[in-house]
Amino acid sequence: MGGVLWQLRCLSIVFYRCKLRENGARKMAGGDEGFSVVLEVWVVLRREEVRGRESGGGVVYTRVGTTKMKKRRLGLWLKSMRSMGESEVVLLGWPLSMFGARVKIALAEKGVKYEYKEEVFLHNKSPLLLKCNPIHKKIPVLIHKGRSVCESKIIVEYIDESWKGESPLLPSDPYLRSQARFWADYIDKVIYTVAMKFNSGPKGEEMEKARHECLGYLNVLEGELGDKPYFLGNAFGYVDIALMSYYNHFFTYESLGGFSLKIDSPKLFAWATRCMKRESVSKSLPDPQKIYDYTIVYRKNIGVED
Repeated sequence: MGGVLWQLRCLSIVFYRCKLRENGARKMAGGDEGFSVVLEVWVVLRREEVRGRESGGGVVYTRVGTTKMKKRRLGLWLKSMRSMGESEVVLLGWPLSMFGARVKIALAEKGVKYEYKEEVFLHNKSPLLLKCNPIHKKIPVLIHKGRSVCESKIIVEYIDESWKGESPLLPSDPYLRSQARFWADYIDKVIYTVAMKFNSGPKGEEMEKARHECLGYLNVLEGELGDKPYFLGNAFGYVDIALMSYYNHFFTYESLGGFSLKIDSPKLFAWATRCMKRESVSKSLPDPQKIYDYTIVYRKNIGVED
């Protein structure tokens, strides 16, 4: 109760005047407009477990979560932190990302409602992204009840374990789970690597090497799929999500590499067609033409496309 009373006293003081100290720099705010901003600052800082004390009719904070923050950036930070608190599940992503797509598929499979926040690729990363993924500073990031989970395959596993139901994404058997993780890891190591060659490699010999390499990896995956409807058997799951997240990017790879998934990897093409009939997949993948257009612009910018 004491903490609540202290909070009420602080809020009533903030209404009239609040002094914030941030690395020695004092910021003043007053009036109705100042109240709304300062109140939000106080709430966010409380989430950061900043300890404060009443002093001189105002509130002096001994530590502020973000230092040397310009006014505009502070506003963006406050807005993102406030909205994060309003939704139980928030996904930070980029529309053309295959890694963001797999998280969308997993959430859709589980029937989880979430708020989607689009990030700007490479530049102008939001304060929320930098806060929730300070190590890699990359999407996707899943925020669940205020806690962030990073790295797409880890996020998919987290979703599977947090929302248990009729659509398990990973098998319960430890050995089968290990195999699922192995193949999902294999997909990211080989498909993503060759994808970067299609996206940024020069035409000619290098592109031919990428095509040959890609078809070799697809042949390995076809062997693992075999005659099964899905990679783990009769049920759509973890490995299917990992590979299907690349599917709409293959229009670009095929166009640049001069091959056809339908002709060169018929089993994988049939599997992908089957997966695309699932609403969770078809509504989660980006437009292949937009991916292609973006890639061509990127290739022109780096000087490998006329």
